[in-house]
Amino acid sequence: MDFLATARAGLDLRDPGHPAVVNATLHAEGKTFDSNGNRVLFTGSGALYGVVRFELADGSVQAIGIGAAGPDPTVRAFNYGVAGDIPAR
Repeated sequence: MDFLATARAGLDLRDPGHPAVVNATLHAEGKTFDSNGNRVLFTGSGALYGVVRFELADGSVQAIGIGAAGPDPTVRAFNYGVAGDIPAR
């Protein structure tokens, strides 16, 4: 499974005509740190595997979550950090 390709397809559906992607990085959810450098446990419901952070040519940054929801193991792109959801195909 190519998580970056799945996330890129989700970005293209959500934000058609966005500036060119100059960099994309995959980030796993799970561990996070507070302002003092202490680890903070992150928990959530569902099966979000990660977040892809896209850096765009105009200097903006967008994010798309990737994972599976419910009993269906199909990996999909999910909106992350923006109101609404990715349109259905």
